[in-house]
Amino acid sequence: MTADAGSALIDGVPGRRTRLRWMTATGQVLTDHVVLKFTLPGPTAVNAAALLNTSLPTGVKVNIELWNGGATLGSGSVRTARLGDGNVGAVWRPTRQTTVTEVRVVIYNDVNGSVGIPAGTLFDLGEVIFGDLVDMPHVDEWDNELVDPSSASRTRGSRPIVASKTPYRRFESALTPQTKAIARQGGLTNGQDWETLRRAMLPESARTIAIVRHNTPAGAVDQPEIEDTLLFGIGRMAAISHRGGDWYGTTVTVEEIP
Repeated sequence: MTADAGSALIDGVPGRRTRLRWMTATGQVLTDHVVLKFTLPGPTAVNAAALLNTSLPTGVKVNIELWNGGATLGSGSVRTARLGDGNVGAVWRPTRQTTVTEVRVVIYNDVNGSVGIPAGTLFDLGEVIFGDLVDMPHVDEWDNELVDPSSASRTRGSRPIVASKTPYRRFESALTPQTKAIARQGGLTNGQDWETLRRAMLPESARTIAIVRHNTPAGAVDQPEIEDTLLFGIGRMAAISHRGGDWYGTTVTVEEIP
């Protein structure tokens, strides 16, 4: 492991990565694996997790395991894929557990059913995130913009100069109008409401996980859409506006952190 001792995995910046070396034993098999363990400060609710910006190839089997002490609460298995940010990662939606004290990410030497990671291979991992997502219905007409923050100018001779910066995605959508129970009385899934969530987003160090689409129109889980529409970054909720009677509205934006 690199000198950061794994701190880059939880620093809120996927572009900073931890480097590890795959085991060097000969005769690698599909069940060979690396385990990353994350101890939480206390019982925590978890219903989503992701591994972002890894140098591993697509198709690697990766499991998420939720633990409380020595007891397994739940798990999920996916394969790495190209995510919406263009990098390789993995996204899990395990059954919600409310007393998680340890999260484990298990990476197998299984690339689409074959041993595919040579012994001693160096590989990078950007960020491991997990949390308790809240379902907030939004209107159909939402925007997912690719923002280029580069700046352009010209020399005195009018030759172009471009200060290149990394593009990032920006999601914005109005939420479906809701009653005052959703706006400020704990009526959302998991006992949250709009007022609580917008306060949680305010600190500069806060990070937001957003999965814009997770189901097919028929209601089935749509894993490719989950992978394509996941954003990790800075979230903000606009003013909560009164629409008449007991109805309220607001808008949510999430700006990706590369």
